[in-house]
Amino acid sequence: MKELNVKQELFVNEYLQCFNATRAAVAAGYSEKTARSQGQRLLTNVDVKKKIDHEMARLRERMAEDANRAYAMLWEQLRDVEELLHRDQEAAAELDRLNKKMTHIEVFPQEYRNPIQSMKSFTAEMQEWFPYRLKQHNWLKAQELRSHLLQDILDRAGYKATDHVEIKGSVTTHSYDFSGLSDEELAKALKSYEG
Repeated sequence: MKELNVKQELFVNEYLQCFNATRAAVAAGYSEKTARSQGQRLLTNVDVKKKIDHEMARLRERMAEDANRAYAMLWEQLRDVEELLHRDQEAAAELDRLNKKMTHIEVFPQEYRNPIQSMKSFTAEMQEWFPYRLKQHNWLKAQELRSHLLQDILDRAGYKATDHVEIKGSVTTHSYDFSGLSDEELAKALKSYEG
């Protein structure tokens, strides 16, 4: 690729910002009277076109890298939210299990060698699980965030809702009456249709 002059370089840089040849020509120093024709002329210049194509390829590459990075960050955030919700669910199950054991001790203390020590032990274990429980409003926020992250991931991946499908065109159908045909005649008709 041939080296561009200063005005051509300025034109390319501005054009890549606004994608407007007239405005890019003015920014490159061409007069406003001739900017439109100069912009069009510059867009057809082989070297300018090559430089624009080269810079656009670099821009697409950089955008793809940024998109991949953003996509990876969304997945990471989703994993964090999923882990948070999973720990909450796990803590709820453990707290429920421990609560049932404590209720059992209260109802049947004679089944335990040292019921008070067992209660203390279960209480200490419950204290370990409490921090993992989410308050109701935090749980709702986490669920909402999870939903938004999933939607964003699916949107970026190109998946769209298909709750409405529109089909245009026409379909030609033929109506045949097979009611009077025997099994052999039906089998023959089917073979001729498949063949």
